[in-house]
Amino acid sequence: MISVAMMGGEEFIFILQGTDIIGATNFAVRIRKNVTKLPWHDDQSTFKLTMNIGITEREREGRDNEDVEHLLHTLMEESDATLYHSKVNGKDRVSIFSDLNKDT
Repeated sequence: MISVAMMGGEEFIFILQGTDIIGATNFAVRIRKNVTKLPWHDDQSTFKLTMNIGITEREREGRDNEDVEHLLHTLMEESDATLYHSKVNGKDRVSIFSDLNKDT
């Protein structure tokens, strides 16, 4: 199941239940490629968009509301950090939270 929410004017959250990090990455890459290849228009010009995507993954630890709230808070913090990493390390990227601290 895919759930989508808009956070602010330019940020969206996709929750991909039952999807592992590889599936989520493939999904993100497809979205980025499809959005960035389209021509976008305003009243005076045509332009292309770039898209940065941050991905994180967590298992649900419990069933009560406090556990779900903690999980969502953690996911938001991690995905926001990953999105910021994408923005400062080049445009038009997909970044994964678990890769942020690896030596490359």
